[in-house]
Formats: sequence, structure tokens, C-alpha cells
Amino acid sequence: MFQALRQGLERFPITWNHVIDKESLKIKTLEQVLIEKVCQLFRNLL
Repeated sequence: MFQALRQGLERFPITWNHVIDKESLKIKTLEQVLIEKVCQLFRNLL
């Protein structure tokens, strides 16, 4: 089973994985910015 999975993953270029990791990091960063902005908004309303 793992052999088949490994062979399937070998079809994807390494750069694709790198791009996916970079996009994931961007999403996480934007999520943190959004959370902080919402917290600021609620603090200003109090």
C-alpha cells in the first residue's frame, strides 16, 4: 500500500509541494491578521 502511495507522490514535482507550502503559510498568515483585526474591532466597540 505504501509503495503505491510513494509511487503516486513521485509523479508530482517537488516545486509543487513547495508552492503548496508557501500558499498554506500565506493563508495561515492572513488568518492571523484577520483574527487580530476582528479583535481590534471588538476592543474599539467596548
